[in-house]
Amino acid sequence: MSSLDQKPRNELQIILADEHKQQEQTQGVNGVLARMLRLIFFDLDINYPFLEKRVNRLVMTAKADGSTQSLKYLYNKSNLIRGFSRAEMTWRSLVRNIKILGFARVTLILKLERPGLNGEPDPSTATFHSVPLNLGNYDYDELEDDGKEKE
Repeated sequence: MSSLDQKPRNELQIILADEHKQQEQTQGVNGVLARMLRLIFFDLDINYPFLEKRVNRLVMTAKADGSTQSLKYLYNKSNLIRGFSRAEMTWRSLVRNIKILGFARVTLILKLERPGLNGEPDPSTATFHSVPLNLGNYDYDELEDDGKEKE
């Protein structure tokens, strides 16, 4: 039986097995970031075997590098898998998860619309704002030896 035929064992497998990647099952302001990650899963048709392979590679690299204990905790496979599954997500978690997917650059784009006379968003008032973020290779360059982000 292939891993695609198996019954989902964890929350991430359940999310990825869902036709719409459970995009609607996110919570609060930080739920927007979790929803974005699930939209990425949906748009790119990400499956569990792909993510598991990416996470395994990252964990093996951390172990081979002789990383500090805090980095070993940060790059623990079960912690990483759970991080993909959360209904709320911080910016740091979203960026880490996008890097694990293998991307090197993110451009954050916001579209802002003012309300029209009827109170609904007026498309004619739309403004767009973007900020590029180079992620680089996933090689711990954004972490100090104690596992905390550099300022």
